[in-house]
Amino acid sequence: MDSNPLMCRVELNKETGITVTVQNDKDKITQTVEMDGTSIIIKVDGGSKEKTSTVKMTTESIEVSTKTFKLDAETITCTSEKATKHESKDTMTVKSSKAMTLDSADKLTEKAAMDFAMSGQNVKVDAKVDAKVGATNIKMDAKA
Repeated sequence: MDSNPLMCRVELNKETGITVTVQNDKDKITQTVEMDGTSIIIKVDGGSKEKTSTVKMTTESIEVSTKTFKLDAETITCTSEKATKHESKDTMTVKSSKAMTLDSADKLTEKAAMDFAMSGQNVKVDAKVDAKVGATNIKMDAKA
């Protein structure tokens, strides 16, 4: 049996709070939980920034920093009182196995820097006031 003793340490300090550390020298991983009276920081450090995950919680926020973040649940609800932003610095996919709705009580803008494609078994565009199409060339193809 390959023994891998862990070094475990609990530090209690009236000034800086509590730190719990578990060090795994064999796999070069250090786990820490720090509580300082204003925040809780949970960290798994694999020896480099690319191999380190951190969760920081305060009374105002929760920040997660990691290489891969996965949510797996039966139902997910996200609600914000102010702005919500989803941004990818690479490819982004939003997919549904059943019906999907994008709904705005105000303006909705779709924009692509390159090509924009829309397709469906039936496509309906309905404008309550004006419908405008502008392009250098406009082509319409009807297929029987």
